[in-house]
Amino acid sequence: MDGLNKAIKHAGSQEALALLVGGGQTRISEWKRRGAVPADMVIPVAKAIGFAVTPHELRPDIYPHPEDGLPVALRQVPVAQALAQQEAP
Repeated sequence: MDGLNKAIKHAGSQEALALLVGGGQTRISEWKRRGAVPADMVIPVAKAIGFAVTPHELRPDIYPHPEDGLPVALRQVPVAQALAQQEAP
């Protein structure tokens, strides 16, 4: 829930976040009531606020690593570099 509250704060309000992701303020209220952003909305929410809140912060059960769901450009270690390091002897 902290990730959702952070996203709402970043957007300015529940209504503002709803406008960014499409829908009404009641949609965001429902997410708060349920205690989680729906799985299919995690990336759209993060993307709508410029990844100021990460998918991991929104749903650590689905995105367990802090960089999961982030665009490659926002990751600390780009995927190709990480794979190359794993393959190196």
